[in-house]
This record gives sequence, structure tokens and C-alpha cells, in this order.
Amino acid sequence: MCFKIHPPQIEQDECIGCNICVQACPATVLEMKGSKAEVIRPTWCIACGHCSALCPTSAIRRQGLVPDKILQEEEPVAPEALERLLRERRSVRVHRSDPVPKEVLERLLDIGRIAPTGTNSQNVGYIVLHDKKCIDELRNKVLLFYQKLFARVASPVQSRVLSLLLGKKAVEQLRFYLPRMKMAQEKTEQGEDPLFHHAPAILMVHSPKADVSSPFNGAVALYGCSLLAHTLGLGCCFNGFLQAASNHDSGIRSFLRIPSQNRCFGAMTLGYTDLRYIRTVKREPAQVIWI
Repeated sequence: MCFKIHPPQIEQDECIGCNICVQACPATVLEMKGSKAEVIRPTWCIACGHCSALCPTSAIRRQGLVPDKILQEEEPVAPEALERLLRERRSVRVHRSDPVPKEVLERLLDIGRIAPTGTNSQNVGYIVLHDKKCIDELRNKVLLFYQKLFARVASPVQSRVLSLLLGKKAVEQLRFYLPRMKMAQEKTEQGEDPLFHHAPAILMVHSPKADVSSPFNGAVALYGCSLLAHTLGLGCCFNGFLQAASNHDSGIRSFLRIPSQNRCFGAMTLGYTDLRYIRTVKREPAQVIWI
């Protein structure tokens, strides 16, 4: 866990015995005793906050946590509005040079932190790069990593060694990117930026690699940030090349200050854009197994 657990406290004189908190508790911390809800297994609490968020009389207190605003004061998001947002969001690789203000980046992080995590571990860490010199230095490190990697892929002898280490399919995929890497090197030498697309900011997430929920936790948090970014006029693009390099190059990990027990589970570039897509893109039908 990344935070201290404070089990809920129930004000018995305010509890109306509706049983809602007991039904919603995922950790079976609460039970009905007579006509009131009581905390029976406090050490099982994962601090998800469902009980206090659902209580109609605010009878449940949570020490050390500031309650969020009351949702009933606002209109719920219409399904059509959410569908439009999900269909509108695109991977954007064209950015203006305008910097992204720190308060905007903090607003994105505030949305990322409320994303669901396995057992409510809240174990997602963030790395934000918004200084051009730092981004340029990171770009150089990542490009050097791939130059070395693809040089090994191009070598028949070293390619066979890589096949033993990574598997044949992984090496075949790297060979697929080999001509693209050569083109990327040429474009970089010409002043273009095929890796980060001249984005003025980069956002990355990392979590403990020993936690089986970490890949999900990081991906959901980062995607939530990207959705809010879209509504604020920012274009984002998830960057698997940066994610992979940060997990396999000790120098990059050190530069990004990723803890040794953690792994990067997502990275994206972001910046303001003048692009406006006028139609959605075609996608293949969902592959569904109905049971």
C-alpha cells in the first residue's frame, strides 16, 4: 500500500440502518448489527471510500481524508456526451510550441490519481517532463538506446542471440521497425522529431512490477489524463517506444528517477494542437464471445 489505511467510523446516532454501506463494501468490513451498521473487520479495510460516498446521512467518517464534493449538486454526465468524448479522442502528433502550464498538468494528475487501482493500492507514480532541455536529453537517450538495439537486430549473429533472449516473434517485430528506425534517424538529423513530435510535455506512469494490477492501474490512470487533456485542447499520443526504453535501459531509468522496484506502464506526449478532426475513424467490429 502507498498510503495509511484509516478504517471508517460510524456515528451510530446518525445511522438510519439503510444497509447501503454494508452491501457496497467490497472488503466485508461492515455488517448490520440489529438496526445499525457497524465496523466489524477494520483491518480488512482498503480505504475505497464507497461507504462514506454512499451514506445518505453522512454518518460515516473517514479520518485523514477530506470528502469530495457532493455529486448530487451537479447533473450526471449524459451517455451521449461520454460517447462523443471517447470517439473524438485521437492520437495527436502535431503540436504548437506553446508550453503546457504547470497548473494544467496538475489538473491532469488530479484526474489520474482518482482512477481505480487493484485493492485500492493507489500505487501509480507519475513523471512529468515540461522543460525543453530535459525532453531533448531524454530524446537523445532513447534514440541512442534504439540505435544500439537495431544495430544488434541488423547483425545476423547478434540477431540470433536476441532470438534466444527475447524470442523469435519479438525479433521479427523489431525487424519490421528496422527501416522505420533508419528513417527516424534521418528525420531527426534534419531537425524533425519522429519520436516525441516536438511535444512540449511528456507524462509517464510507473508502479511496482511485483503488483499484478500495476499494468491496469497505470494504463487507466494515463488514459483518464488523456481524456481530460482532450477537453482542454491538448493533443496526446501514447508512446510505446519511450515506455519500452525506460524499462530496458538503466541510464534512462536513472534519468527519470524510476524506483528500482517499479516499472513504467505508460507514457504519452502532449501539447496544444490546432488539429480538428472532422470525422471519426473506422475500426474493426468488436471481437466478442457471448456466453
